[in-house]
Amino acid sequence: MEDCYANLIDKLISIAICRGVEHLNLETYLYSANDQRPSPAPYKFPLSLFADGKGLSVTKLILAECTLSIPVGFAGFKSLVELSFTEMHISEDMIQTLIENCPNLECFRLRLCSGARHLKIASPHLQLREIMVKSCLQITHMELFAPKLQQFTYRGPCISMVLSSVPLMEHACLDYEGRRDGESVKYILGKLSQDFSLLTSLSIVLNTYRLKNPVIPEVVPTPFKNLKSLTLGAIMHCNDDIGWVTMLLEVAPVLESFQIELLTNEKREHPGGVLWEPSDNAHRHLRQVKFYRFRMRQADVALAGLLLARAPLLQTMTFSRGSVHRSPGQTAQYVEAAADWTAEQRSAITRRLETCNAFGARLEFRS
Repeated sequence: MEDCYANLIDKLISIAICRGVEHLNLETYLYSANDQRPSPAPYKFPLSLFADGKGLSVTKLILAECTLSIPVGFAGFKSLVELSFTEMHISEDMIQTLIENCPNLECFRLRLCSGARHLKIASPHLQLREIMVKSCLQITHMELFAPKLQQFTYRGPCISMVLSSVPLMEHACLDYEGRRDGESVKYILGKLSQDFSLLTSLSIVLNTYRLKNPVIPEVVPTPFKNLKSLTLGAIMHCNDDIGWVTMLLEVAPVLESFQIELLTNEKREHPGGVLWEPSDNAHRHLRQVKFYRFRMRQADVALAGLLLARAPLLQTMTFSRGSVHRSPGQTAQYVEAAADWTAEQRSAITRRLETCNAFGARLEFRS
C-alpha cells in the first residue's frame, strides 16, 4: 500500500480510538480479483496506537489483508471481546501472544490465513467461548486448552487435534467438504467421538464423492456421552449406499434429532464410498429426523426406512426438497425448492415406507 494511503488510514484509526470507537472493522481489499496490476504490500495495522493503555474502548476488532507487528509497550486489548483475522499472514506465536493479552476475549476467528502450522490456544484463564478456523490450509495441528470454550467451528483438511481441557464445549461444526482422501471420513467414523465426547450438538460436512478407494472404518468408536442433535451434509455419488450414516447414530445413544442433506452427483463407475456392516441397534431416543434435498432415490428411501424401523419413539420424519444454505458467520437458512411435492410423490413415498413405519411416526413433506 502506498504511504499516503497508509498514513491516512493510520490517522482515521487514531481519530476513532480517541473518540472511543467500540467496533473496528478494517478490510484493505485494494484491487478486484480481475485486476492485472501487481499486488501492493499489505497495510501494516498500527498496533502501536493501542500501546500505553490506549484503545480500551475497542471491544470488536476485525482485520483483513493486513500485517501485524507487536510493538514494545503493547499490553494487549483489555476490553476486546471479539477478534477476527481474514487473509492474513500471522504466526502461531503472534496468535498466542495476542490471545494471552486479551483477558476478556470471548470469540476468535481465523479465515484464509497463513503462517501458522501448529496452532496452540492454551491458557487456564481464557474467557474464550467460541473459536472458528476456516480454510487455513497451512495448519497441520491444533491444540486447545480453553476451559470456557462452548462452540468450535473448523473447515479444512483432516488434521490432528488435541482438546486437553474443553469441559464446556457443547457445539461443534466440522467441514471437510473439499478433501479427496478418506482420512476425514475415517476420522469422523473413528476418533471424532473420542475427541469431542461431551458435545450436545454436532454438524458435519464430508465428501465421499471424491474418494478414490473404498473406506472401511478401522475401529469401534467411543460413544458420544451427551450428543442430542446431529446434522450431516454428505456429498456422494447417486448410486452409493448411504446406510452407513447410521453408524454415526449408533455411537450417539441419546440422540434426539438427526438432520441430513444429501448432495449427489453422477453414478460411481468404480468401487468406492464407505463400506459398512448393518447392525440391529435401535435408536431409542430419536424423536425427529429431517431429510433435505430428498430425491426419492432407492438409497434415500432405504435410509428413511431403516431409521423408521429402528426408532421406536420417533415422532416426525420430514422430507424437504429444498436445501440448507450456510453463509460464513451466519445462521443456516432453509432455501425452498422451486417445485413442491406432488400428491403422487407424497403417496409414493408413504407407500414405500409403510411396512417400515411400524411405530407410527408422522411423515411430513416440505417444498
